[in-house]
Parts: sequence; structure tokens; C-alpha cells
Amino acid sequence: MLTVAEIDALQKSEKKTADKVADGAGLYLFVTKRSKVWKYLYRFDGKQNTLTIGKYPEVGPKEARKRLNEAKALVSSGVDPNFHKRQQISQSLADIERERIASEADMNTFKVVANKWLELHGHSWTDSHIEKLVGRLENHVFPFVGDVPVSKLNKKHTAAVVENIVKAKKFETASRIYQIMKSILVYANDRDLIDSVPLVSKKSLVPAYSSNKMHAITDENVLGEFLRAVNNYQGSFITQCALRMFVYLPIRQGEFRSAHWCEFDLERAVWTIPAAHRKLPKFEKKQPRKLFANAFGKASGCYSSRIASSDRGRVICLSKSTIGESGLYE
Repeated sequence: MLTVAEIDALQKSEKKTADKVADGAGLYLFVTKRSKVWKYLYRFDGKQNTLTIGKYPEVGPKEARKRLNEAKALVSSGVDPNFHKRQQISQSLADIERERIASEADMNTFKVVANKWLELHGHSWTDSHIEKLVGRLENHVFPFVGDVPVSKLNKKHTAAVVENIVKAKKFETASRIYQIMKSILVYANDRDLIDSVPLVSKKSLVPAYSSNKMHAITDENVLGEFLRAVNNYQGSFITQCALRMFVYLPIRQGEFRSAHWCEFDLERAVWTIPAAHRKLPKFEKKQPRKLFANAFGKASGCYSSRIASSDRGRVICLSKSTIGESGLYE
């Protein structure tokens, strides 16, 4: 049998590509210019085969002989050592892949997936809409399931989030949170991060409720009463004009309060409302209006870049509470 000193002294002969130096019992060193590799020559099923045991010096002579005995035992039991080696490699690769998948699954927490979902849709939503979504997630969802891997979420987890909001009698918020969670979990399911969406039906979580929708005035008598109330309003002139604008234009408070004169083409009667002021995707949409803003502008003197500036300063927009306190617009 070869000693360590003998192995270290081995050099490939000049005339051969490689040398085979026997250690005994079928074990030998395959010596080339760059390496020395332990190999086992054996017969299996009537054919001669070679098993690579390991590279020297990573595998010393003692370890090589131990592996030789293990290979011989396999041959004696009717198992091809090379087949067994391939099985071990396959099993090892499978174990590594399972660990990788498990590790990746643990990294994909609900919060991480939610942020990916927001990133995907963020380009088509307004900043204000994204802020609302993030706020709802941070206030109502992340504290409970944010750090839980989506692969480990179950119906009890998600139901508890919604039920917690329902207990506070915030039924509309509970409904919205349910829909947000559903969208995020569907996103995760579509990307094979989960096998199914862990949600029970919304009807079993959120009771029926009536939302406070602002219906349009369709009764001409009611409209007349409103217009007379606006004319008799004793508040600021700007607020009175704002209330009149809401009669003529189907707009939201925020669109009007944030408006600047540069958005208006009074000659063409066109108001181009920036996307940031609208509850729409991020693009500007021109909408023709039958404006009386021209008269409003002359009356207010156009001293401000804003169409509805606050009494506190020309650069400050009229507040939502100012309009609400008039008692004429909710």
C-alpha cells in the first residue's frame, strides 16, 4: 500500500499521458501532470467498470481505502457503486433544491409579496391611491400577517385580520381590506408562491352594511332649495363660488380645491385636470365643461395661481373642512 510520502513523490512519466499506480485490492492512483485521483477498478454484471473515489490530497490514503471497502460491499450486495453514487448525487441535489425552495418561501412574507404587488401596479395608479393602499396595509394587515410567509398563511390568519376590523364596526374598511388581501394572494397564487388562496368568502366575514354614497340631486325642487341656500350663504365669497361650481361640474372636492388657473382654457371651455388630482390612472384627461369660471375669475381678481385659494394665503388651497362647514356640501 502507498504511503503519503510515496504519493507526494509520484510524478507522471514523460512518455505517458497518465500513470496508474496501484495501492492494492483494485484501488489505484491515476496520476496526471496536474492531479492525482483515487480510482477503483471492479467488475459488475460481467463488465469492467471504474469508480472515481476522490482527489488526492482532499482524500487521503486512509479515507480512500475506507471508501474502497464501502464500494466492495455494494458490489457484493449486487449494487453497482457508480449507480449508487449517481443516486447519492441526485438525492443531494434534490435536498439542496428543497432547502432553496423552503428558504425562498420563508423570504416571501406577506409584506414582501404585497410590496411586489404594489410595485407591479404602481405605474398605473395615482400616488394618492397608492398612499391609501399602503396606509391600510400598514394599519390593518402588516401588524398581524406581514411577517408570515405567504406559503404558511391559512384561512384563520386572513379571517382574523378582517374580523378584527369588523369588531370595531368599520364594515366598509373591512370590506376594502378583504379585497386588497385577496388581490395580493391571487398575485401570489399566480406566481406559484402558494397553492391556493387562503380566504373564506367575504359574506362570512363582513356583515351587510349601507355605505354613505353622495347621490346627485335629481328633484328640481330640492335643487332650487339648494341654489337659494347657496345664494343666501353668508360665508366667504370663495366658498360660495366653490359651492356653485359643484352644481355645474360633476367633480370631486379635491379636484376643485387643487385646481390652478393654468389648467383652464376659458376660451375653449376646457378644463384639463392633472392625473394627480383625479382618482384615475396616471394620465391627464381633457374634459370639456360648461364653465362659468370666467366670471368667477374676474370676480376673485385672479390674484392667485389657484382657482380656490384660502383666506389664509393665496398659495394655500381652500380646505375640505371650509366647504364642509358651510353645511351645504358633504
